[in-house]
Amino acid sequence: MYAFICEFFLEIKVEVYEPFHIFNMVATGLFHRYHELAHRVDEALGFMAAAGLTVDHPIMTTTEFWTSHECLHLPYEQSLTRLDSTSGLYYDCSAHMLWCGERTRQLDGAHVEFLRGISNPIGIKVLRMQIPSGTPSLTL
Repeated sequence: MYAFICEFFLEIKVEVYEPFHIFNMVATGLFHRYHELAHRVDEALGFMAAAGLTVDHPIMTTTEFWTSHECLHLPYEQSLTRLDSTSGLYYDCSAHMLWCGERTRQLDGAHVEFLRGISNPIGIKVLRMQIPSGTPSLTL
């Protein structure tokens, strides 16, 4: 999947004036909006080409794609945790970054303990209007 995302997700060598499903666009009245957007994309690509950045440049054909989710279902997370043989550290391979939130940030809970044992970047969801008393302890 990573190869698919990096190689094809950002592919822009598509003829912008050949809409897919043109019949549906005309029938729903979206063709005018699509044509306007396609024209703006074409203008932007023209500007970039004039500045020396063509669609064949490597920066225009690949992208970095990161995933994140709440560490909610522990059996799922545990089954995707692997030991890195080069560093000796454990990583949860279900996402690049995991986070704990309202349901999973109890200091004495299993979710916090699991997150403590992995080396992925970890986030803490804190609502703007509520700063729980235990949140500062999670950052230590």
